[in-house]
Amino acid sequence: MPLLADAQVQPSASAVLIEKGQKEATIDLKNNSDEAVLLYSKVSKLPDDDLDGGVLYTVPQTVVVAPGKNQTVRVIFRGNKPLDKEHIARVLFSGLPPQQQAAGKVKFVIGQDLPVIIGVDPNVSEVDTWKQISFKQTQGKLCMSNPSRKVFRFDPTMSSAPTKADITFNKAYVLPGETLCQALTSPLAANASLTFNSVSSFNFMLQTHVIQLSGQASKP
Repeated sequence: MPLLADAQVQPSASAVLIEKGQKEATIDLKNNSDEAVLLYSKVSKLPDDDLDGGVLYTVPQTVVVAPGKNQTVRVIFRGNKPLDKEHIARVLFSGLPPQQQAAGKVKFVIGQDLPVIIGVDPNVSEVDTWKQISFKQTQGKLCMSNPSRKVFRFDPTMSSAPTKADITFNKAYVLPGETLCQALTSPLAANASLTFNSVSSFNFMLQTHVIQLSGQASKP
């Protein structure tokens, strides 16, 4: 039985940013197929971020999008108090296939899973956020702490020197005020350095960084 890839819904951005003091953001999605699709959007909270008690949702949640057309979706945040730090969630956009399908053919859905960053301060540079992150080796674990008000996003796999070991964290972000730890297969040297890549709010790699476990940065 042949499989047909479902129509692609292409977002206009790789992340949704809701700026500090704002209650919503918008994103455009294009139906790149030659047939209408039912565009469905679903917000997912992450287990370690309760959005400070706020609620995140999309409007519209479901809508039919004609072939080749764009649809604007609002991503709305509602909370009872001003945010003093960033938060993160996810939003999934899926183009559901028509109910009428040709006999002997199966269609499947390909979705777009994007981060939603809430409380973004446009006056704060992302480039230097990594300098505020501190690293420490303790009790057989490598821990990274984020004292800033930004969600720090990074490639979860880091490499160490001189041992040339890879350390992979179980998630790719550290919340404001959070300490994230990962067990080590073997201890790192006292003078070990770590190489890692930071990721911007828009889901792009910023640059490669090299830090010493003492917290002092060295040149890449």
